[in-house]
Amino acid sequence: MTKDLIEKYILTVPKNVPEEHNRIHIFNSFIYFLGTLIHLTLAVVFTFINVPFMAIYNVMSIGLFVLCFKLNRGGKYYELAFVIMGLEILLHAVFAVLNVGWNAGFQYFIFLITPILLLASFWKGKQKISASLFPIITYLGLYLYSHFNLPWNILPDQTLTIVYTVASFTTLATFSYLGYYFSLAVTKAEDDQMKSKVEILEKNKQILSSINYAHTLQSTILPDENKLKEIFENSFLIFQPKDIVSGDFYWFNDEIKNKIIIAVADCTGHGVPGAMLSMVGNMVLNEIVIQKGITEPGQILDYLNIRVREILKQESNDSFVNDGMDIGIALIELNNKKIKYSGAKRPMLISSNNGIIVIEPDKKSIGGKQKDKSNFTTSSFEFNSGDCIYLFSDGIIDQNNNTGKKLGSKALKDKISEIYKYDIINQKNELTNFFLEHKGIEEQRDDVTLIGVKLL
Repeated sequence: MTKDLIEKYILTVPKNVPEEHNRIHIFNSFIYFLGTLIHLTLAVVFTFINVPFMAIYNVMSIGLFVLCFKLNRGGKYYELAFVIMGLEILLHAVFAVLNVGWNAGFQYFIFLITPILLLASFWKGKQKISASLFPIITYLGLYLYSHFNLPWNILPDQTLTIVYTVASFTTLATFSYLGYYFSLAVTKAEDDQMKSKVEILEKNKQILSSINYAHTLQSTILPDENKLKEIFENSFLIFQPKDIVSGDFYWFNDEIKNKIIIAVADCTGHGVPGAMLSMVGNMVLNEIVIQKGITEPGQILDYLNIRVREILKQESNDSFVNDGMDIGIALIELNNKKIKYSGAKRPMLISSNNGIIVIEPDKKSIGGKQKDKSNFTTSSFEFNSGDCIYLFSDGIIDQNNNTGKKLGSKALKDKISEIYKYDIINQKNELTNFFLEHKGIEEQRDDVTLIGVKLL
């Protein structure tokens, strides 16, 4: 029964009290309840030892603490209740010292106000400090007054001893309660912190499990590197996501006779948001090339741009989604040894005996806000046996080293010029080590994708 009453009237916090003030609200409920019991006890004691004016003070205090308890329970005026309690403790101590003298010990009740004030989460630091100075000033004033003036009521020594004993016991009991409450608060804070850590670890575990499943889905959708080697024996893929899932994706198709299409795309962001957009891009490329039979790189990008904007509802003026992708698409026509290329902010490198040629892209992305409404352009080149092409996302050239310097396009071109005659396995190893050596101990900045193909 008692446990139920405590739960209902003390531990239950009204809904209109802000959550960050819950603990001080419960603390105040205990203080008001304890204050009522203490003053009830004092009223009985002072009546019994025939000190009526002190009994009257305590009866009045009982009324004030009950009022505070009611205001606190209502939730709306809990701050007012806190102020009334502080003033009651202060004035009660002042009147007690003025009436029975300094030796009675009631002045020590004044210092109960300071720790209670410090617990007030609804007051700011300066307010707490200012309010805490007031009890100290009051204490000093009482000290000076009582040492130069007699108390208003001269009590017999025996009665004064009883009063002093009661005051000391009450003060000790109250401070013991505060200490006990603080110990409970510390223990509860530690328990809450441990509980929060467990909850965070569990949530992280669930999130990680979901991301790992997303990785499995993305891995299923992305073509296997072995598929690329079936199409081009002399080819390699470097695919290093920054996170578990990638905002980069690659795509290729050889279902149209004598035509092979390769694409490398870099979606907005990385991780889960980028991965979701990469799945959209992969789906739309299948729709454009396999279902519609469109193979011209520029036309593929035009349709891809339209479909991405439709799916993300970016044609609407009130759309908040500005995501998109940068992508390069190469069409390799084996029968007439020709390469056609179109890029949305992603270039392609062609390495041959004549050096490296950079096939520049259009300076606009797929999706997002667009001012340029023109179609994507397609560049066409003939290739010789032994030439190599390289499509890549910007993750490799944007990677910084320990001095903050990016790897850069020039360094990548110089490295490819150095190794393009190597066999394809050594090319992959050289470029992978080149990237890792530049990165060093630095965190990987972005997803990295690079496809190299030696044309025969």
